[in-house]
Amino acid sequence: MQTQSDHPIPLLWQQRDQLKPLLERYGPRVLGKAVARFSDLEHSRTGCHQIAALMMALTDFQHLYDYLDFYISLGPDDPTLASCLKELQSLSILPVQQ
Repeated sequence: MQTQSDHPIPLLWQQRDQLKPLLERYGPRVLGKAVARFSDLEHSRTGCHQIAALMMALTDFQHLYDYLDFYISLGPDDPTLASCLKELQSLSILPVQQ
């Protein structure tokens, strides 16, 4: 279980300027799924609700998102998601999950 100090959402919000190029390149759904996968929140409804809120805030609430937009994907990885995930990892914003 994550504590408030190591929860990724506040950290991502603080580093939101670094996320904006990824948001523009991939869109909020793909970026949100990459964040969920990278931060190991894709199995957490609460975590996915927080990612949905983050994506809405990053897009100035132009679109509404639900936790299901970022919850576990049972299908194969989309190449676009894999590319976004790789770029997100290269930003070194979040600690690598073990």
